Amino acid sequence: MKKFNSILVFVLFVSTGLMAQTVVPQTLKNGIIPSRYNRNAITVVILDNNGSYISDIKKAAGGIIVPEKYDNNNLDIRYIPAESSSGQIQKGIESNKLANKILAKWFSRKSGGEFEMSLIAERGLYNATADDMIKASASKIGLEKIKDAGKSLVNNSYIQVLDIRNVLSMQEYYDKQDAANRISAASSGKEFKPVERTQNGWKGEVTSYLYKIDPTAIDTLYEKMWIYDDDSNTIRKEKRELFVNATFGFDFVMSVNTSTDGTQYNPGQLLAPKVQLTKHELFVKLVNTALNQSMVALETKYEPFRVKTSVYAVHPIGAKIGTKEGLSVDQRFFVLENIQNNKGEIVSKRHAVVRVSKIANNSVIANTESVSLSKFYQTAGKSVDAGMTMQQRNDFGLGISIGGGSLLGGMGGIYFKAEENIAVLSSIIHSISITQLKVFGSYTLDSKTYPGDNNTYAFGRYQLGISKGFYFFRNFSINPFIAYGGEKATWNANSTDYNMSTAFINIGAYATINIKHNIQLVATANYYLLFGNAYYETTNSDDTTTSHDLSYKYDDPYYGFSDRKGLAIDLGLRIEL
Repeated sequence: MKKFNSILVFVLFVSTGLMAQTVVPQTLKNGIIPSRYNRNAITVVILDNNGSYISDIKKAAGGIIVPEKYDNNNLDIRYIPAESSSGQIQKGIESNKLANKILAKWFSRKSGGEFEMSLIAERGLYNATADDMIKASASKIGLEKIKDAGKSLVNNSYIQVLDIRNVLSMQEYYDKQDAANRISAASSGKEFKPVERTQNGWKGEVTSYLYKIDPTAIDTLYEKMWIYDDDSNTIRKEKRELFVNATFGFDFVMSVNTSTDGTQYNPGQLLAPKVQLTKHELFVKLVNTALNQSMVALETKYEPFRVKTSVYAVHPIGAKIGTKEGLSVDQRFFVLENIQNNKGEIVSKRHAVVRVSKIANNSVIANTESVSLSKFYQTAGKSVDAGMTMQQRNDFGLGISIGGGSLLGGMGGIYFKAEENIAVLSSIIHSISITQLKVFGSYTLDSKTYPGDNNTYAFGRYQLGISKGFYFFRNFSINPFIAYGGEKATWNANSTDYNMSTAFINIGAYATINIKHNIQLVATANYYLLFGNAYYETTNSDDTTTSHDLSYKYDDPYYGFSDRKGLAIDLGLRIEL
């Protein structure tokens, strides 16, 4: 029991540490999280690093798809040559004049060097038509009225450089695995077994470098390079040359590391596509996976990339965000309130936790009378009021549980369980619409002695299953599930090892109650239904096993374990990551 308590303390310590790393955003101002979300614009380029398959990667760069959450500022330049370091990449950005090209795109620069702000209006953040913006852009007085609109958008311009390296074909990847396994088998005296080659395509590693435009760039453009209708030809020429020769700055923000792949299952495999993708299509998949995986990592670490909005409605909770902000089902948001700390400072504090249940389609422009709301359900915290700030706080959708005992006898023991929210897992590829649908696996260890029997029996039990959670009340959930698994008993009698196994179906439910927003007490009701005869296993010379039918049931009252079936209730601790 002391060992079990130590494990619980360790899990609590780890989860608290993980939580502490993600509670405080990176870019808070005076401790207050802003309630307004300023849409960011992304320019994605590939780093020409002379790595393996770089020519295929460069060709695939034209197929990059910027997530809808971000404004697409991609340019004709799809890749830049540079060494794999933030400083060298920044020099590459400057030498290729990417900042100039991005500003020219924002302000629709014409062949004569004139700028205008129709794109600012088109991107839908201001109550002005494109024609209004074009007319206003042509005069000094008009520009003064609207230039703040351009500044707030352009100052959220980013360049994301994808350094894709260590790329291997699946053939090379499998060869590498076989080589390692061959060495391992030779050193251990075991028979070498080649890996099963089920996929084709490519996989690799990615470092994503993020840069943000220097906020002084737009002031310089407004003050020194903006061409007006009443400018003379001489002044126009000077302003054109000044812009062409200028070097606008982009500052390094951060880098993240992840992995990527452009793979598919081979023909004949269960998950193989009906039509195999071409080599080019697989590299396009690899590049876009690199981008999407990097975005997930950046949104976790970089506060300005997190969606922020105000709670617009309650019962149910609703907000004016949706597809345009890249929402996915079961995406997590913190609801924040501003409070005064003991130093008299106003800071933002987590008040509640909500998740997306229904996503509104706001990708098309709607009039103010037909604003659709995305819906949310609450999983933790206090009552939510309209006007509170919501902030995107992605998690991994992972739940880890540890617990044990059986209050009613039967199949007990100490269990370790991992579960994954399917909606969170699939959000990178395609969001599903079912909340709290999870796949899980668990392993349980138990030991027992029986009256009149001198043997000590060790039990190992595994199961794989699926569950569906329901939050009828905040801070409390109920999760029915069904699982398939097996249990194996081992013991030694008269210096001889024995074993006996059975398969089972487990039907039940677990309930959680929050200790903190991501730590819960959990109680599980399991009902084990055994099926098939018991069997024992023998190990062959090649380390494979052979099963032998025992012609009686695992719960046979004479030969088996009559108590190991039926209802069992476990208690434990669950952590969400």
